[in-house]
Amino acid sequence: MLAIAKHAFAVNPNPDLEAAARQRGWTIYFPDGTRDLASE
Repeated sequence: MLAIAKHAFAVNPNPDLEAAARQRGWTIYFPDGTRDLASE
């Protein structure tokens, strides 16, 4: 779905989606505290 969006961005993506977003140049957004919680 993100591939057809006009302005795609990934919010708190899992590692696979994060890699795809980086490859496609999409904005990646991690809300405050979400990265810390994911690593626990």
